[in-house]
Amino acid sequence: MPSKHARLASFQHRDWPPLKTTPIVEAVLELLFGPNETVKMEQIEAFATAVRERFPLKKPIYEQVLAFKIDPPAASQSVTDIKPVGLELRNTANNRVLLPRVDRFTISYLPPYISWPALLTDLKTYYEIYKAHVSHGPLVRLGMRYINRLEISFENQRVDLDEYLKTGPKLPTEYGLEDVVGAYSSNVLIPIPTEDQLCRARIHQELPEPKGVVQPMVLDIDVFYAITAPLTWDVIAQRFEIMRQGRNAIFFGTLTEKALAPYR
Repeated sequence: MPSKHARLASFQHRDWPPLKTTPIVEAVLELLFGPNETVKMEQIEAFATAVRERFPLKKPIYEQVLAFKIDPPAASQSVTDIKPVGLELRNTANNRVLLPRVDRFTISYLPPYISWPALLTDLKTYYEIYKAHVSHGPLVRLGMRYINRLEISFENQRVDLDEYLKTGPKLPTEYGLEDVVGAYSSNVLIPIPTEDQLCRARIHQELPEPKGVVQPMVLDIDVFYAITAPLTWDVIAQRFEIMRQGRNAIFFGTLTEKALAPYR
């Protein structure tokens, strides 16, 4: 019998059941780069000008750095440095977001989600424009984050989460406690099986105390893949597909048929 913890050589591709609608409230793809001091805000502004027709809404992103000087003790002081590191660009419908920064490039879909091919194609399209204007450092990580919000029905301010989650909490019911909860929060970091063992996923579930009969529950799936060598776009896309397979495995492996029924 194979071990419970036997390691797969690589995550297996499969076709996932389609949903008519989706609980996705935000889908994010990100390319994270290593340091490169030649990247300037003027380059980020040039990118913003190049995509202004599609993303006319713009505001700056700032980073705050707090440093302490402790030698000599009598002269100890703190120094705060606030500097611009990128821009937040939005379309007029306010449902598509680009975040060009000096150390990363991010695209975000707010509802409507449309599809995975559309999101990946948009990342490629706008990353090509970003590369043409920004002399970024080496690619060091791929990121993928899907935030889902599902409706949970409470009765008397409590719910049996096993009706909604295949991976809900194991409760101490041995000595007479009920198998119900009034709220729930969980954070788990897991490996995604790959040949290089460089992919991970962070799963966050959050169900606040109910304010009514129906309460939204968050299923936040954050997948990231470390990059150790230069990659062509085709290989980057392959990595993202592995991450998508992992995300879908977490999504469909977490939710019961009752939880998925409103989206079938």
